[in-house]
Amino acid sequence: MPETDAPVARLAALRAFEVVAVLEGLALPLLLVATVVRYAAHAPVGVEVLGPVHASLFLAYLTLMPVVHRALEWDGRTTAIALVASLVPFGTWWFERQVHAAIVGRTRGGVGVVAGG
Repeated sequence: MPETDAPVARLAALRAFEVVAVLEGLALPLLLVATVVRYAAHAPVGVEVLGPVHASLFLAYLTLMPVVHRALEWDGRTTAIALVASLVPFGTWWFERQVHAAIVGRTRGGVGVVAGG
C-alpha cells in the first residue's frame, strides 16, 4: 500500500471498528433478553434472529481488533481490555468510547485514555 493510502486505510479500519463495536455492544444484551423471552414465553424467534446477528458482529469485532491494535499501536493490556469488553454486555460500546476519547485527546494534544494512545 502506498504511503499516502495508509491514513485512509487506518481511518476506514477505525470507522469499521467503531460501528461494529457499537452494534456488538447492543447485540449481546438484546440476545440475553431474547434468551429470557425464549424460555419464559416459549418464543424462540428472537434467539433465532439475534443469535446469528450477534455471532457475526462478535466475529467482525474480533477480526477488526488486531487491525486497530496495529493502527493505534496498542499495548497488550489495551488489547486484552478490548477482548474482555467483547464478553460483557455493552462492553464493546464502552471500549469504543474509550478509543474515541483517546483519539480525540491525541489530536487535540491531550493524553489518550487508552494505553498506547
